[in-house]
Amino acid sequence: MISYLCRKICLKKDGFTMVELLMSIGLLVILSVISIEMISSQVDSARFDETVAILTKIREGMTGNPDVKVSGSRSSFGYVGDIGAFGHIADLVTNPSLPAYAVSATSRFGLGWNGPYVEGTGPSTSFVNDAWGTPFVYLAPYSGYMGYGAYDGYVGSYGADKVFGTTPGNPFSQDIWEVLPVNMVTSTVSGFICQGGAPFVGTAEVELNYPDGLGVLKQVLHPVAPAAQGAFSFTTVPWGVRSITIYQPNKAGATSTLGPVLITVDKPNFVVPCDRIDVGT
Repeated sequence: MISYLCRKICLKKDGFTMVELLMSIGLLVILSVISIEMISSQVDSARFDETVAILTKIREGMTGNPDVKVSGSRSSFGYVGDIGAFGHIADLVTNPSLPAYAVSATSRFGLGWNGPYVEGTGPSTSFVNDAWGTPFVYLAPYSGYMGYGAYDGYVGSYGADKVFGTTPGNPFSQDIWEVLPVNMVTSTVSGFICQGGAPFVGTAEVELNYPDGLGVLKQVLHPVAPAAQGAFSFTTVPWGVRSITIYQPNKAGATSTLGPVLITVDKPNFVVPCDRIDVGT
């Protein structure tokens, strides 16, 4: 269209009247505005899709991918699985001075920083900003303590307009969110010690091993009295591969030890199968 107008201008022998000149300039301005809006919309569309992809990577980097399994059991738990708690988004890419990943001889599972937990190329490789260059809004889930209730976390972008809410007329200005449900990253782990397939009626201590939130092994003991018939329970346990050890009658003076037995905590309420912790006859 623009080249056509140029030819008309160049070939017109008598020149343009003022009205014709103004009309030509106005048409060029309109075409330019339309072209800019089309290009801008295409750019925002691409950035919107890129931001959605980044947020998905962040969520999976934090909590793992439930579809990744080994021998039928989930094996991907991300940063939370290795460290035991949520970190900052930047911690997914760069180790924030946490212990390096290693398999513990005590617990029989690996823990410590095993990143990067997200990978990519291009301007958003730090994963702390969206595709428009705006820092992500991030709040980690809170499992609750001292009487305070738990709440879900979230990570998100304010979209093309870079402000909370949606700007009318711009579909790419809508906010984009990934929810991080607290009940999908911490669990109550419970069970019953068995003895030859029957309820355990002795005295024991059950020890649960998991990372403490800083990538260091945490060991929590739960005493079991005869009246409990082997019952035990632990709260706010981060999801991932963990292990349980049973000491009779207690850890300090154990005459019999079972474990550590590996378990894969992947439910808000995880029950250890009785046959995995059967202390025999």
